[in-house]
Amino acid sequence: MINRYSKLPLAGKILIPILSTFLGMWTVGTVSVGYIETQKQAYELQRETQNAAFQISKEIAAAQRLLGFKAKSITDVAPLTEAVAAQDQQALLRLLLPLKASLELDLLKVIDQNGAVLSDLRSSVVGSARLQDAEIMELAQKGLMVTSIVVPADSMAAPLLIKSLSVTSKQDDVGTIIVGYALTPAMLEQMLGAGRQQLVLLQNSTVIAATLPVSSSVSWTQPLPPAVRIDKAAYLSHTIELPQVADERLQAVVLTPLAAFQASQRQLWLLVGGFGLLGGLLISAAGLWVTRLITRRITELTKATQKLADGDLAVRIPAEGCDEVATLATGFNHMTEQLKHRDRKIKLQLEKLEQLVKELQQMPEQVHTEKMAGLGQMVAGIAHEINNPVCFIYSNVPPAKEYVQDLVNLIALYQQHFPEPPATIQETESLIDLDFVTEDLPKLLDSMQSGAQRIREIVLSLRNFSRKDEAVMKSVNLHEGLDSTLVILGHRLKAQPSRPAIEVVKAYGALPRVDCFAGEINQVFMNLLSNAIDALEAKMADHAARNAEHSSSFSPKIWLQTAPHGNDWVTITIVDNGPGIPEEIRSKLFDPFFTTKEVGKGTGLGLSISYQIIVEKHGGKIWCEPQPNQGVKFVIQVPTALSAARSHAK
Repeated sequence: MINRYSKLPLAGKILIPILSTFLGMWTVGTVSVGYIETQKQAYELQRETQNAAFQISKEIAAAQRLLGFKAKSITDVAPLTEAVAAQDQQALLRLLLPLKASLELDLLKVIDQNGAVLSDLRSSVVGSARLQDAEIMELAQKGLMVTSIVVPADSMAAPLLIKSLSVTSKQDDVGTIIVGYALTPAMLEQMLGAGRQQLVLLQNSTVIAATLPVSSSVSWTQPLPPAVRIDKAAYLSHTIELPQVADERLQAVVLTPLAAFQASQRQLWLLVGGFGLLGGLLISAAGLWVTRLITRRITELTKATQKLADGDLAVRIPAEGCDEVATLATGFNHMTEQLKHRDRKIKLQLEKLEQLVKELQQMPEQVHTEKMAGLGQMVAGIAHEINNPVCFIYSNVPPAKEYVQDLVNLIALYQQHFPEPPATIQETESLIDLDFVTEDLPKLLDSMQSGAQRIREIVLSLRNFSRKDEAVMKSVNLHEGLDSTLVILGHRLKAQPSRPAIEVVKAYGALPRVDCFAGEINQVFMNLLSNAIDALEAKMADHAARNAEHSSSFSPKIWLQTAPHGNDWVTITIVDNGPGIPEEIRSKLFDPFFTTKEVGKGTGLGLSISYQIIVEKHGGKIWCEPQPNQGVKFVIQVPTALSAARSHAK
């Protein structure tokens, strides 16, 4: 993940963390609001169900109190007491039938002191079902008043809410009266009121009464889950315990439909999702706008830097605002202005220098020495003038590098704090190749600084080029010059810790003495032999790198051959077994400033100076020949006297 993020474009590195943070916060906020509202609605639904259950309890208690009042009004009838005491069933029937009808009772039952049934009047919903007489009579015989719900043994009959009361005569109990209501679905709905709840009565987890059709496949085993599904409809349930005469468990289950609640939840989450999507789009648009503001200016700076590296010194960057990017743009513009000014001065000085070199090459031999002396003074002044603007370049490149580093650090901070930018920023960063730009930009500035240093070295080499040997021409032994040069280079020919010694093989012929400027001829020998040693050292270093595990069989050698050429010329040949010179660059060897060496190891003037000495000053020849087994072969031919060179030219 980290590697993928590091390859993203700058826009992606900035935008992904911003969007991740704000979208996360917005999502958490909207989901939290939805969750809180959901919990609130669920709590309200649960409270509604609990209140309905509480209402059922109150209604049952009120019905029990009403039954008690009706039972008391019946026992207060004096003829009833006498009929019970006399066990006169006909009298009881005449008394109880009107009372049952007027009091709207579903059950009116009288038993004597011994538990015998004296009268048993019932409505059709009760029918002939056998009640729990044994338990009721047992309690009645003990003189206890019973208020409870009785479930008939006949499963087809409705459960009864009953009230029992003793019938007394002269302080003695002569019997018990039992009155009751049948808990029919209509009565249960009346207890529920106008609410949307449904009611189910259970006996030992079996439905005995309900206000809605209940399938036998529904399990009513306690404890019930919070949500019950009946005929594909979901209900929120709440169970309450009801009083019972026997040991059997009697419960009432209040059910609240969940259809409206679930529809409300769906609407709520659709609304939350809509707000979340709208907020995400707004945040994404804002993040993209901010990212483009940042990356646009950085992209402009990168393009301007690339143009500057390509040599366009007229490039400028708009310095907008007062932030780090604006400061960097201001510094960049100042740097380019300074470089443009210095470049004009350097070009003018180089044009003057080139013109002077051309004039120098065209001077007659008799004024060569004086002009070279003047050229030395002039080159020293030019070097001084060129060094001044180069110093200005040096002084501006370090601040420019600091500005670039500040920009890189700013980008790194964005990447650190926003590690996951969106795809748009990733695409932009990939398009501009930010990693390459941030890596290459400091190198471009380093190359500018290195170029300025290179100019100073070239100026120094030009001064050396102008300082020709001022000695007079004289007859010399060229073998002595070769040997003297080898003595000077002796420390480079010896074995080194990293390479063996370079063997020099001499094959001197019988040469006549040659009229020449000895110092300049020796400089030619020095240049050619130094180049040969450099080439051999490069080849030995390459062999050492490729044969690190075993010793190399390469033996570096230089061959020196001399021989007369005709009657008035001599030939000097210098051969090495180094890496050789490619054919495509052989024609450029004697061009000024051309070199195949690494930057900083050569000015490209050695062979050019040698060519001038041999060809232009001594009327000789110098060339390079290819070798069959690599290596280089340089051939020098000079006349023994200047008159021989002139006659050869004719």
